[in-house]
Amino acid sequence: KIREIEETEQEYRDRSNQEYEEWLAERKRMWEEFVNGRIQLDEELFRTESEKLQADIFARRDALLAQNNDEVSQAMIKEKALSDLEIARANLQDELKAKREEELAAEREKLDAEEVAKKEQVDADILTNEQKAEAEKAALLARQQEIEDGKAAIQAESDRKKKEADRVMRLMEWQSGKVAFEANKKAQMATAAMGAAQSITQGAIAAASIMAGFWSAAAALAGPTFGTSLATVGPLGMVLGPAVGAGIAGIGIATSAMAMQAAQAPQYPPPPMYAKGGMVGGMPHSLGGTLIEAERNEFVVNRESTRKNLNLLNAVNSGANVEQMISGKNMAPSIHIQNLYIYEPANGRAVLDEIEKEMYWRSERV
Repeated sequence: KIREIEETEQEYRDRSNQEYEEWLAERKRMWEEFVNGRIQLDEELFRTESEKLQADIFARRDALLAQNNDEVSQAMIKEKALSDLEIARANLQDELKAKREEELAAEREKLDAEEVAKKEQVDADILTNEQKAEAEKAALLARQQEIEDGKAAIQAESDRKKKEADRVMRLMEWQSGKVAFEANKKAQMATAAMGAAQSITQGAIAAASIMAGFWSAAAALAGPTFGTSLATVGPLGMVLGPAVGAGIAGIGIATSAMAMQAAQAPQYPPPPMYAKGGMVGGMPHSLGGTLIEAERNEFVVNRESTRKNLNLLNAVNSGANVEQMISGKNMAPSIHIQNLYIYEPANGRAVLDEIEKEMYWRSERV
């Protein structure tokens, strides 16, 4: 489209110049015809006036000849008459030429002025057309830039959404991983607890079996030993059975306790941390928020106050002289970013107190 505008503008320039040259050529032709016609008119006027001069001079000559009969005098009169006629014709011719040149010069000056005016008008029209073409090209370029900016904005928004989707996906993966991790820990803990219960049950069963075995053996030996085995073997089972059962149960419980401790020990990796402070990305609270990890003595500034005082917060986080900024020195306007900001703890509570005072002074809550 821009090339088409440039070609149209060039065609208009060429056509205008060509029309002007044709106009000049026609003017030149008409001027030559005018000059030639003026010369022919002067020639005819010269012949007419010459005849009048000749008739007048010859009439005076004839009058003088009639008065003088001397041949010498008459010859002189004739010669003088011819000389006067020649001089009169020359003077007439010079007079006609001078008048013609004066009139032609005046006419030429008028024509030159018209040609200059015509050229200025042509140049002005060409310039106007060029300016119009430049305006059209500028509008097209501006529109093209808008389109490019729109494409860039769409691409940037697409990239942002993709990054946000990736971040959300990673967060969901982190959350689902943590859920699975915790569920696995609970399953391991339940398995360990079940193992401990089974160990206790096995110990009780072992104890009961030993005691029952000893009493059975005591009863079998009671006859031959006249009741001595019943009195000694049975109580021995009552001692050994619980001891062995307790040992079996203790070993199982200890093993289960070790398994439970091993299951509790691993911790799932934490979410993103901001140990040095900085801007938090992600979603606003209305859309679920952004999961972060903070620590004691860190300070979170709400989104609106962050937007209004971003430069101040950056200065605080970088360790700059906040007192100068609060007093109005080197205070630069902040930009609009819909996010949170986290302070670095190393800046201290005193700095946070000063900022809180300043925020209240500005009728803003930090």
